[in-house]
Amino acid sequence: MEHLKTKSTYFPEDIPTEESFWDKINISYSTIAALREPHCPFQVFSTRIGKTFKDENPDMQRGLYFESQILGATAKGDKVIDLPRTQKGEITADHKRIDEQVENFKVISEKHNIKFLTKQVRLEYKDKRWKYKLVGVIDAIGTITDDNFISDWVSKQTLDIFKEHTDNQLDIAAVVEQMRIQGTPAIFDIKLTKNINSNGDWSWKHPYNMPSTQPAMLTKLMIENLQKKYPFYYLVFDYSPQKEYQIIRKDIAQIDIAELENDIRETEEKIDNYRLNGWGYLPEYYRCKDCPLLQTCPKAITTKPILNI
Repeated sequence: MEHLKTKSTYFPEDIPTEESFWDKINISYSTIAALREPHCPFQVFSTRIGKTFKDENPDMQRGLYFESQILGATAKGDKVIDLPRTQKGEITADHKRIDEQVENFKVISEKHNIKFLTKQVRLEYKDKRWKYKLVGVIDAIGTITDDNFISDWVSKQTLDIFKEHTDNQLDIAAVVEQMRIQGTPAIFDIKLTKNINSNGDWSWKHPYNMPSTQPAMLTKLMIENLQKKYPFYYLVFDYSPQKEYQIIRKDIAQIDIAELENDIRETEEKIDNYRLNGWGYLPEYYRCKDCPLLQTCPKAITTKPILNI
């Protein structure tokens, strides 16, 4: 399949049909998200499945740079060591603030007793219910001191003891002290955003609106591979002039896993439908303008639509 590497001649009619190709296809949370939202089938195949084009816009590049500075590499194992500079070769204001947040990350980690024990953990899982293998990369597994999590844990312990009508054989105070000093195990995902406090449906100002696909997928992969379930934490930093940060714990319940498994089934159905009927073009201006296929796609729409009010 050498033609897969020739981006200028790679069109929907070139997409392979051999089972040997599709047997190697994986489903990640980004694949699920791409096929859930309004999308162009050919763009999804090229960036998420065939991966003949990288889907890396400027925002993603900044995120990969920040991730590289914190973890030493991106989830793909490479490293972004710089960002586009001004015409004079100087770093931009955004770049400067991101570098400052890299330094702030160290201070904030000490405040919250965050320690990374393992970085960039790639996990895979093949379930007999599904045709394609699940894959995901955990940014880091480590420990954190989270007083709210500890309080929830204490409440559960006392409730369990009350239910069982038994004497308390567990020295909860001693365990709590140990948890505060050593931290509790956790999954960490690092996020960079322009402004944490910006408004919008998908803003980190409103984390409850964020889809649970990624934390649910990584939690499931950890359970299946390591037989462990750790709390999931977003470590969110912005590069606004205020240089804010927010740590968010996302508790994954059984309903989240059930919704994920339904998403996996729907994703497989869409992939199989496109395999049968073709990965055609579905151009739309706002979808096309940031698409990595823009310069080679014969159907790309480059004229901004007129707004009708």
